[in-house]
Amino acid sequence: MKISFIDLDENYIEQVRLWRNSKHVAKYMINDQKITFDQQKLWFDKIKNDPTKKYLIVIFDNHPIGLVNFININNHKSADWGFYIGEVDYLSKGLGKEIMKMAIKYAFNNLNLKSINAEIISNNLASIYLHKKLGFIEYDLLKNAIKKDDNFYDLIKMIYVAK
Repeated sequence: MKISFIDLDENYIEQVRLWRNSKHVAKYMINDQKITFDQQKLWFDKIKNDPTKKYLIVIFDNHPIGLVNFININNHKSADWGFYIGEVDYLSKGLGKEIMKMAIKYAFNNLNLKSINAEIISNNLASIYLHKKLGFIEYDLLKNAIKKDDNFYDLIKMIYVAK
């Protein structure tokens, strides 16, 4: 598997918006509101030079397939993270685990982080499983914290600490 990351730039913001608005990605987002092109452009202009945020395009075999992000990067060497595979054709190829492993290494080696925090909606069973398999530890559970389509879901908070 040949996976790499490149910095998010203007060339990818529309692709990221389309991924983010897709049904298979939005259903696992805390905020699943549709994003317009203008909103995406404003968001990118706000984050592109923000040192507390790092957005990376996931490249697999020379094709952009998803996004990894680290936000709230702070002086305590901690950040919140998230990722998704935006291209449906790549969802069931076992890439999620490999992307996560590479992103964890990137966080510790390139961003000099000591811990990574994750917030996962309880309907995202695959992500919960992968986080636990890679060594994330659940430290909090917010019952019925997220409402989507008239259903309430728990929000699971997890942390990975550098070894």
